[in-house]
Amino acid sequence: MSSFTHRTGLIIGLIFIALTHHGRADDWFRGSVALTFIEGQLEVGSLGGELYELSPSSVPSYLMGLLSVEAATGGEVFFKTSNHVMIYNHGAGFFAIERFEQQANFEGDWFLSERELGQSRMIFNLRYGTLIVDSRALSESSQLTVETPFGRISVKNALWMIDITKDERKHIYSFDIQCMAGALRLTDHQGSTYKIRTGQRISGVGASSAPSVEIAEITASGFEIFENFKSLAAEVDTISISPQALVAATKRVSSQAAVEPKAARPIPESGENDGRRPLLIEYAPLSAPVTPFRGVTRPPSEYEADLF
Repeated sequence: MSSFTHRTGLIIGLIFIALTHHGRADDWFRGSVALTFIEGQLEVGSLGGELYELSPSSVPSYLMGLLSVEAATGGEVFFKTSNHVMIYNHGAGFFAIERFEQQANFEGDWFLSERELGQSRMIFNLRYGTLIVDSRALSESSQLTVETPFGRISVKNALWMIDITKDERKHIYSFDIQCMAGALRLTDHQGSTYKIRTGQRISGVGASSAPSVEIAEITASGFEIFENFKSLAAEVDTISISPQALVAATKRVSSQAAVEPKAARPIPESGENDGRRPLLIEYAPLSAPVTPFRGVTRPPSEYEADLF
């Protein structure tokens, strides 16, 4: 009888451990970033919130993963995220991380792993400027989307860059996307799809609704930009990033079922695009009071009255 009781208790204990582990694995967090380099004139703030007080002497700084960067010419900033993505944003422009959800178990040496442990969903927004991203450490189940004025870029495991400029007078965009490793896909607003592989670049110019696009090889200046990025990435290893501080900047959001919006579905292949863009609402601040306007009209003239 005591042996049966012991076995029963052991089985119940194992089930409890499995359920507890499953619960941790299903936990979703708002991801975080470690800012490891900042230079020049720029403003970094929480998305829709206050600006951070940052300077070159304040790195590394640990921030919530939803943020925006607005920079003048010469501004530079480098991030490493809690899901192992490295981001370098430089030059005059506007960049934002509009969505960053991560399913992870922040235990043990998770930060030292070469690949992301778990999965994540990210949406970037680049209005103009230059952005270099290394997402090669993402897991196969993760999603990374970049929204631009001329279309949507779907990225898996890649080292790539994008540069966007805008002619304010003519309302014309020019862009250049270069892929150093991996592959990515651009879907424009017309539903046309372009796949960029290792060593390729795609450039375009025109109105955001229908730019003219061509595919070629990576430029010499592109190689220089990637080399600069690699130097900054190597410096991250010399900076003592605190995994505990990175985790402290995350925020538990909900279970998996509660954060599985329809907008997170994979981008359709060519010919299947329904034209819809992901919808993200973090919060809606109260609008300003509206004072109703009451108009008074004059009575109709005798001529106008006869018409009716």
